[in-house]
Amino acid sequence: MVGPTGQPVDGLAQLELRGEGVLEVFCLSRERLAWAKRRLGDLAGAALRHKADAFESPKLDALDVDRPAPPAELPPMELAHTLAAFQHQHLTRWIDQPIPALSSLTPRQAAADPAARPRLEQLLREMENAEDRKRAAGDDWHDLAWLRTALGMA
Repeated sequence: MVGPTGQPVDGLAQLELRGEGVLEVFCLSRERLAWAKRRLGDLAGAALRHKADAFESPKLDALDVDRPAPPAELPPMELAHTLAAFQHQHLTRWIDQPIPALSSLTPRQAAADPAARPRLEQLLREMENAEDRKRAAGDDWHDLAWLRTALGMA
């Protein structure tokens, strides 16, 4: 796929052709979705008809985890430790949950599937890049090398 700069880019969007001629587009941001819709419009024109956009965000209420106390009640070091523990707990469960961007495979299943492994690699790179940006900005960040090891992708 060619990105906004004209250079080939993997991972800006995932396209899945469903039954009855339905094309689903999965993106990790609203900006990427807008770009993908424009690009598909340029390529397919009137052959495509837009039906709907849907956006999902992580919902803490849906997670079966102990929530950290509100940030204002914790000292900075304790808050950092609590958030790191929360992220680790979330990702430990995440590797065994179906992910729409992986065609509803779990990351563990995608790691074992040669066809799905490149999509998982792209997803892991995007997660690592987000953590690298936090580190570069001087914010708290997390080393995700353990996640690659757990998935056999180190």
